[in-house]
Amino acid sequence: MRSISRPAIIAALAFACCAAAPLAACGGSSGGPSPGVTAASPSPSQVGPTPAPSPQITSGAPPAGAVALVRRYWTLLDERSYDAAFALTTGPHIGNAGSQPKTIKSVRYIRPAQKVFPTPGQDATVEFGSWVYIVPSAASPFGTNPARWLMYSRVARMSDGSWRLVELGTGP
Repeated sequence: MRSISRPAIIAALAFACCAAAPLAACGGSSGGPSPGVTAASPSPSQVGPTPAPSPQITSGAPPAGAVALVRRYWTLLDERSYDAAFALTTGPHIGNAGSQPKTIKSVRYIRPAQKVFPTPGQDATVEFGSWVYIVPSAASPFGTNPARWLMYSRVARMSDGSWRLVELGTGP
């Protein structure tokens, strides 16, 4: 995944999504958790599902479950539910930077991009963009003015059929 100032954006999202110790779980949707998937699911270190990123999705629209997960992630960030947002990730690529300042004052998920990126990477099932409206806090890599951002998400389907966020960035 290529991105504009990728380390800064990844770090900013990591800072924004974890306020304490990392957790890992999966789930979410526009109206609530998807079946069998909750933010309270156990972390991989607590015997959780493992990534099962094959077969990869390299064309067409992003799967509804993956879109619901990304939408839930951004909604949780807006609600300042950082532990719950981090629980929707696979952990390592999002980061464990709970002691860092939050860089997003508020965020609103707008919609997914229409097509998936053709090469999601070996640790993900699908990569797609989503439009989000971000109101940054002070000292944010998102600048100082509220703006719409096309954020790319790499998402893995897990062995239990759930979805988890692998990585975020500003460009494929």
